[in-house]
Amino acid sequence: MSTTAGSTTTGSTTTVSPTAGSTTGALSSGGLRTGGFPTTRVPPPTDIDRPDGPPPTPDARLGPAALRELLRTKANGSGTCSAEGLRVQSGDVDAALGHRYTTIRATNISQQSCTLAGYPGLGFRGEWGTPFGVVAERREIPLTGLGNEQPDQQLRLEPGEVAVAALEWTGSLAGAYDEKASLLVLQATRGGQPIGVSLVADKPDLGAGTSVYIDSWKSAQPERN
Repeated sequence: MSTTAGSTTTGSTTTVSPTAGSTTGALSSGGLRTGGFPTTRVPPPTDIDRPDGPPPTPDARLGPAALRELLRTKANGSGTCSAEGLRVQSGDVDAALGHRYTTIRATNISQQSCTLAGYPGLGFRGEWGTPFGVVAERREIPLTGLGNEQPDQQLRLEPGEVAVAALEWTGSLAGAYDEKASLLVLQATRGGQPIGVSLVADKPDLGAGTSVYIDSWKSAQPERN
């Protein structure tokens, strides 16, 4: 039998022993070591289909003309609420059995009353700057907390009051590697200036091939305790 540093030889068999400072089988900060060979954890890509080229214009910097070009469904109701007099926000997303639901909330921030009616217009832009060709279908979406106004009813908003339109999407939902909607473009009244609503914080799985449905404007009902 002969012995050298880090190994022992008996006949024709050599056994390798860990030397001082060896990290065989140990978990290090740089990755998982298996049998002495480091394996680095590599996160999966999140934009595998992102097109090459310069970055797109940020959503927040799109002007009135660019927002209007993104509209795929135009508002069909008359009203006196203007884009400047409304603050538009998206609500929380509720997921159920392959369907997603949220609300679009329009608050009258002007100093006088205004009206909304019918269905708002919609358009979407992807996080990579792609205009989505999604055409929202108009239909009733039975969510709780909304009024029962009909599409042809005028909804009067006093300063500070809120109108709500329910939004649903389903079908081909965006996956981990797909471009997701980062901007919702809303037209509150027929012929009105579209308003950009950021969806970055919500991160919806709404993609270019997703089916979208929109309900008409309704009053926001107070929550019951």
